[in-house]
Amino acid sequence: MIEVIKLHTEPTFPILTYGQEEVIIEADGLKIIGGPTGLSIERDDNRGHWPVVHLAKISTSSEGEGFSISMWMNGQAHEIIRAVKERVILECAEALAAAIGIQLLEHTGRVVESDEHGLNILDQLRLFPDRWPYKMDDITTFVRFSKVGRIVQFRLPSKADLKLTIICITTLILSLAAGIPFVQQIGIQSSDWMTVASLFLPFGLVFGAWYFAAVKYSILESRHDVHFDERMIHLGPHLLWFIKLPSRSFLMADFKDLDSTDEGLVFMFGNQRISCKMDELEAEWILTEIVHNLREFAQPVTPEILP
Repeated sequence: MIEVIKLHTEPTFPILTYGQEEVIIEADGLKIIGGPTGLSIERDDNRGHWPVVHLAKISTSSEGEGFSISMWMNGQAHEIIRAVKERVILECAEALAAAIGIQLLEHTGRVVESDEHGLNILDQLRLFPDRWPYKMDDITTFVRFSKVGRIVQFRLPSKADLKLTIICITTLILSLAAGIPFVQQIGIQSSDWMTVASLFLPFGLVFGAWYFAAVKYSILESRHDVHFDERMIHLGPHLLWFIKLPSRSFLMADFKDLDSTDEGLVFMFGNQRISCKMDELEAEWILTEIVHNLREFAQPVTPEILP
């Protein structure tokens, strides 16, 4: 039984490796192996194996220190490992669930059924259309969708973190004020380009730092422009509502999921998640509208009948 193996109660740094049919998670002497036959756990000289027929699902949790993975048997959750980083625990949990072939339940609210592993969003809409919400009202809309040929485009009412936005604006104002002493040292001469450069130099440095942070770490993003067709999807965020940031492009084949959470919409491409912060009810309705437009590209292909 699982109780005879002393598992991790402290957050660690798991290493995930993929085999031919199995996945292996290793961390400080603990080895977890998931595959079509079930789940095995090894630690020191102890080893336990649980056949797939006894496993209901794999779940994650953010309760306690760090983040954890649990396996479920007979309605009971058994924690098997805990990690420091959320991204790592989510990747490990999905790899385990997919290798075993059971349901995945994330603490983020995302649910992946046992028969959905490896499918992108168009595959899911094509095979399991009723698992996604249908738009019942053709009049009410939160975003304006437009089409250019086969391309669907719209703008999300996403918002940046309020506290971080206030900090950004405050530092930009202070940096602009910091340029005044430089102007006074040089002397105010309307024809001297050095005057203008000295005034805006601190502002430019601070703005450049915020712009770099926004691009590098996806902070302060708002008002995402989204364009997609049957092959590609592009997301273009804005910094401080009106400054365009570089667009990110993904293959539609890598578009794994779209979820509505209490913090907004989450797009998932491979193992990368892009969060668009907005009101929860607004996110739920917009998800329905996006799915409504995606269904056009999820229609089964009908082979042509030759005369």
